[in-house]
Amino acid sequence: MLRRLLPEPGEVTPAQAAAHLTGREALVLNMVASLDGHTTVAGRSGGLRGGRGDRELFHALRAHADAILVGTGTLRAERYGAWIRDERRLAMRRAAGLTEEPVGVTLTRRGEVPWGIPLFTQSEARVLVYTGAELEIPPNVTARVEVVTLADPDPTAVVTDLRARGLRSILCEGGATLNSGLLRAGLVDELHLALAPQLVGGREPLPLVAGPLPEELALEPLDAYECEGALLLRYRIAGAPV
Repeated sequence: MLRRLLPEPGEVTPAQAAAHLTGREALVLNMVASLDGHTTVAGRSGGLRGGRGDRELFHALRAHADAILVGTGTLRAERYGAWIRDERRLAMRRAAGLTEEPVGVTLTRRGEVPWGIPLFTQSEARVLVYTGAELEIPPNVTARVEVVTLADPDPTAVVTDLRARGLRSILCEGGATLNSGLLRAGLVDELHLALAPQLVGGREPLPLVAGPLPEELALEPLDAYECEGALLLRYRIAGAPV
């Protein structure tokens, strides 16, 4: 259970906290950071100790999304595997009225896809790869991969194509460069941010958003939860549809 702090005190399950994704046309960023602003430890977000609540909400959001969008650098660094990893979360997805696994999505202008990660050996995984380059799928890839070649595979073109395919709720798991491109294009509706109760220290932290934005974006709080010392926050981008 998650202890809800906003909008009103109470307890909710991770499935209840993620249910807002299902059936909506929305693009949601989901990120984790330490209290001193680090989004990775030794190059990976797995070193951030968001605790059980963060893990459960992370997987619940996946279970309620139509598509999961991830940059190729994040795919490579985190060595992504299956989108839904156990029967309990598959049951959560079926309970939300979703019958198939979420579609994985990535984009690369130069065709630099980390084909060697576990994701591409998952026969049940579906992945759309958007690219502006000539790209062939290696013979050892067993995931159901479709390469979509666009003249300019920018975030707007990718999201437009996803929506044309009927994929309405899109969950983006970073990284920072992809986040900034989506925000600059005005495509982001909400941010889920888990604040891990730890200080990392060291060098300048990798930000949630890399690169300039056209203007400062205001955020409006929607939900706040606490579990094992981690704060799980949900914000709406000011001006985005409710």
